[in-house]
Amino acid sequence: LAQGLMLPGPARIPVTSPLRPRLVLRRRSPSCWTASHRSWMGQNLKSCVLRDHVANGDRMNWLDAYAEPRDPGAHVVPYGVLGNSSISAGVGAVAPEPDDNMAFLDPAGMHHIQGGPGGASGASGAIYKWLGIDEDESFPPDVVEAITAPCMAKYHAYGSKHCIHVVGADFRVQDVSRQEAVEMLTEAYGNALMEFCASGKRILRLLPISGGIFSGPWGKNPAWFSQMTAEALERAWESLPPKEQLSVKESKLEMCVFMLEQVPHFERAFQRIEPSGDSRHRRCSLSFLTRGQRRNPPVSFLP
Repeated sequence: LAQGLMLPGPARIPVTSPLRPRLVLRRRSPSCWTASHRSWMGQNLKSCVLRDHVANGDRMNWLDAYAEPRDPGAHVVPYGVLGNSSISAGVGAVAPEPDDNMAFLDPAGMHHIQGGPGGASGASGAIYKWLGIDEDESFPPDVVEAITAPCMAKYHAYGSKHCIHVVGADFRVQDVSRQEAVEMLTEAYGNALMEFCASGKRILRLLPISGGIFSGPWGKNPAWFSQMTAEALERAWESLPPKEQLSVKESKLEMCVFMLEQVPHFERAFQRIEPSGDSRHRRCSLSFLTRGQRRNPPVSFLP
């Protein structure tokens, strides 16, 4: 759409958006368009149209080209923390299994932390089997002592395997608003990031805390829960002390999504829609797009 404004064509170019009234630009001769005009118009139109389509739930081809990762820069990957996925369940089937330079999250249940890893299922059960503790009667004492309530986390090294146990909220039994749910997730991710900084590792494999069966009503729509996860992780990073913020920012973070059908939702949620550049380019020009009473505004009003 934006590129069409720069190419020879009809004298009148309709600009439509699903959330705004129809607007028609009367284009002058292509020779009147300066480089600054083209850049300004292109950035604003791409930003506005992209934002509208994302708000409508449409997947845009521009997403990868004009969006930036949200802080702290976690990248969504189509495999779980053990390098497997919903269609390739073997450890390391999709990506290498965690090594000595990497830490990863365990979405532990509170009853298992206090009662022992035996009997755990799902992601935690696979992790405990890989760690070799699936038949142990209890977790290490430092883990049991550190995690006494939901949203708490503790790092522990099992030989060369570095695990951060974190207990998320169980939204099946907690009737909370979206804001309250994001605050709880923020606390859990914040504690997990602090433990990651204490581990001294430079690579962290994250996963959706309180995901799966623990997501309750929020998990019925993957788009909702993925957006809540992205917001919580960003807020958690912002709440860290400056030293820890820098440490996390300079590390490699992967948001591991085990269920492949949920990957597109997390990819969209973990992208910042506004394009980079100065504030004039980042801001969608609402004054321009809402001039419904102004018929055929000429391009001369551009800066």
